[in-house]
Amino acid sequence: MGRDKKRSTSESPAPELSRNQMEERVRERTKELSIIAKRLLAAREDERRRIAEGLHGEVGQLLSACQMKLAGIEALLPEERRRELAEVEELLDSAVDLIRELIFELASPTLERAGFAAAARELCQDVQEREGLRIT
Repeated sequence: MGRDKKRSTSESPAPELSRNQMEERVRERTKELSIIAKRLLAAREDERRRIAEGLHGEVGQLLSACQMKLAGIEALLPEERRRELAEVEELLDSAVDLIRELIFELASPTLERAGFAAAARELCQDVQEREGLRIT
């Protein structure tokens, strides 16, 4: 049996869209993409804020606790061991500084609380203290 039925060449293709219809579709898709982009940006900012809070609330506090413990141990050690401990304290101080920088870069609490001008002043002050530069 002939199951190979050929399609009729008289079938008409889907009707073509008018220029106005195509332009309207483009506008609709552009609007949809804009909404999606805004949602993605908001999600990204929420994630940055969450990471910054985690660094500050968890990692920062752990590092600070380590600094305090080391300071307490220092008095109990002989002089030659204190020098070794001082090296560890310097490494820990560097880690704390790095965490602070990352937190500021991810989500400045001052930026959210007091605005751009206050955050810029805070950043300048931080750079002045950390790098010994004078920023005016």
